[in-house]
Amino acid sequence: MRKIYRFSVFIALLIMMVSLLVGCESPPEQEPSEDPENVELKVITDPDGVVLTINSMPLTKAELEKWVKKIAPGDDYGLSKAFQGFFIPNVVIETNYADETAKLKLDLEKIKAEIESGEISFEDAVMKYSDDPSKDVTKGFTEFYAKGLSFYTVDEALDSLAEGEISDPLLTPMGSVILKLEKEHLDLDGARVSGDIRQIILTFESFSEENEDFMAEMQELMLVVEIDLIDEYLLKEMPHLNVMGKDMTPEESEAFMKKIEELEFPETDWRDLDPETVVAKVGGSAITAGRLKEVMLASMPPENDIYNVVINRVLLQRFAKIGYLKEHHETALNKLSEIRDKI
Repeated sequence: MRKIYRFSVFIALLIMMVSLLVGCESPPEQEPSEDPENVELKVITDPDGVVLTINSMPLTKAELEKWVKKIAPGDDYGLSKAFQGFFIPNVVIETNYADETAKLKLDLEKIKAEIESGEISFEDAVMKYSDDPSKDVTKGFTEFYAKGLSFYTVDEALDSLAEGEISDPLLTPMGSVILKLEKEHLDLDGARVSGDIRQIILTFESFSEENEDFMAEMQELMLVVEIDLIDEYLLKEMPHLNVMGKDMTPEESEAFMKKIEELEFPETDWRDLDPETVVAKVGGSAITAGRLKEVMLASMPPENDIYNVVINRVLLQRFAKIGYLKEHHETALNKLSEIRDKI
């Protein structure tokens, strides 16, 4: 009996191999391996080629790329965010709010010393010192945190904290902050679940005569920060950053964009340079290839891949709803038709 079973399995495998060789219908798609390293990667160039299925519904390469372009035009999400979310704000803060920054950090150092000496708990310090207007409701808990969607300095600090630890004072565009990691708890998308991070924040708004104008003032300052890209091939990835703070006529802008389009990437780009090589200057501050790459990776969406964000945060949710509602679709349509008739 065992020999017959083995022979039948061999015949089945042989038929399957022959069918693949002669172009017959492929066998049913198998469940993907749980180990990503064991999954065979295929390069699909055909726009109509199916790159994945969600709830048995196929998603083509063209459809996926359409969503990526919609969410991240130019596909320069990470590099742009590195500049816009870290380098530029920090240059603005350090240049224009040096005295205020020093005072906020000093105040937070004193608060941290009180907490570490046991004079006050972190939770009570939140209620006593934090400028967060929602602290009465949140008690300092953050509503949501995902790596790459906050400030790089926050990403960096949380990565280095163990459960129950508190950070040194951090500088962010909102002010200075001390973080406490309540527990290590991530959801499927790499975002920390609500309530896992507690913060004490001292904002720059306290130094502004009219608090509501502070962010607008800072945004204006960010627009005039001079960015000098020493590696001109960075232009290809973030052309809009080069026109910040510079008035251009339509003709100049067109010539500028033409220059970008004509650039051809060298065999070695900035990611492969010596980490100490300066690739850009922001407000006079040198940015090395190593620092830019480090911040870019932390500034990218979860798993450093905009395609994963599109799939996990947009398509999966939509397709999941469609799949769930399939069986209710006809009933829902009938009810809507009845309501329409009544109207």
